[in-house]
Amino acid sequence: MSAIANRAAPVVSARLELTRNVTAFAPVGDMGAAVQLVGDWDQDAELRVVEIEHPDAESTEVLGRVSVGAPAGDLFVNGAIVTVVSRKYTDQGSNVRVATFDISDPWHPTAKGSIE
Repeated sequence: MSAIANRAAPVVSARLELTRNVTAFAPVGDMGAAVQLVGDWDQDAELRVVEIEHPDAESTEVLGRVSVGAPAGDLFVNGAIVTVVSRKYTDQGSNVRVATFDISDPWHPTAKGSIE
């Protein structure tokens, strides 16, 4: 018997993350955590908080995550504040976007503000 009951309407039964594009990585103070900037030049990146000892954790095992709102760029850490500087491309050209995030609670990182 086939694993697909209805070949005209297949459904997702599982997901497996084979690789991710980590464009920046930095430890965060003495929290035992680190931040990863995951994404690419053509899509909104994601800021992920991971355990410093397990930077390759599966997507479902990251401590916390928040959308950056722009493609991947550079990240800078100052205490529990992470600043992401990225270039956002539009039909009118490109803009530099600076966004800050509070990761003092690694399970619930929050966007604090941004400017373009």
